[in-house]
Amino acid sequence: MRHPFERLMLWEMVSLGLAFLFGFIALIRGSFSFMIMTLFLLIISLVCNGMLLLYTNRSPLALKQILRGVLVFIIIVILFIQ
Repeated sequence: MRHPFERLMLWEMVSLGLAFLFGFIALIRGSFSFMIMTLFLLIISLVCNGMLLLYTNRSPLALKQILRGVLVFIIIVILFIQ
């Protein structure tokens, strides 16, 4: 039987792995688009972690993780506009 939160855990791990890959490529190539993609993948990972914490009744930690994701998203948008 599968764990009820397996899909969220999978999304979290896949997004972290892809963020590592895109971050490494961004360091080598110096590409702005790869850096932005890395940050968006980190946001996905933070939100998935927050959802997992929320579903396991750890609301204060979940709120902190989701707020971190929102703050990183706001920073990306501000940097992208400028």
